Amino acid sequence: MNVGIWDRIIRIIVAAALIVIGFLLFADWWRWVFIVVGAIIGFTSLIGWCALYAVFGINTCVPKAARAPEKRDTP
Repeated sequence: MNVGIWDRIIRIIVAAALIVIGFLLFADWWRWVFIVVGAIIGFTSLIGWCALYAVFGINTCVPKAARAPEKRDTP
């Protein structure tokens, strides 16, 4: 995974906006450009991995060591 939680939230919002704009404002092939780009952005937010981030070495995930430690119930 290379897409962090805030990045995923923003991607879902942008994807939904692109798909709605594509349906409402455009016709012909521009409509499909907006819908396909929105679908790709939405898909990357759902799976948490972006190919362009991998190519450029970008990672917006919080490292596991930086997260809050888990509680253990061992005496």
